[in-house]
Amino acid sequence: MPRPSKYNRPPSPITGWQLRAARAALGLDQVEVASTIGVSPRSIMLWEATDGPIPAQAYKPHALVAALEAAGVALTANGIKRVSP
Repeated sequence: MPRPSKYNRPPSPITGWQLRAARAALGLDQVEVASTIGVSPRSIMLWEATDGPIPAQAYKPHALVAALEAAGVALTANGIKRVSP
């Protein structure tokens, strides 16, 4: 199956401020989050500085959301909430 182009990727499910809040709620640093989903810590830093949805490059935002949910954070329209992992 061909890989979708950057123009028809699904929108990112997470914003920069949600990522910062989720990471803080879990007590994780940028390096820990980056290694969990296979990106550089610089990517996490840039994503957290983004106003609005983070870039959907290589579908990593979806992996990020899955990792945060597995760790016990759910995204909401107003931010995040702690849930049982």
